[in-house]
Amino acid sequence: LLNAPLTPNAFYRFSGFIQESPRFGNGGYELLLSPSISMFDAGIVSVGLIGPTTTASGWEPRTLDFTAPLNANQLSYIIFSPYSSGPNGAYIG
Repeated sequence: LLNAPLTPNAFYRFSGFIQESPRFGNGGYELLLSPSISMFDAGIVSVGLIGPTTTASGWEPRTLDFTAPLNANQLSYIIFSPYSSGPNGAYIG
């Protein structure tokens, strides 16, 4: 849950670190904004991809720049949806 709604059409930068799973291989996260806690809400909006990872040897910095959608003031939840670049699926770690 966001502390405050995003401003429609404003620029945002999300920064953090991700680490590859030795078991599942490389991947990352799709950053979603949603009007509810559900990943299946019809109003969900994808703002971009974080990743993928390139090595299993440690934490990797990642940054995602995005412009908030026009209905951003209605999207109170931020959801990280894992994705895989390989055949073994994704792992939230």
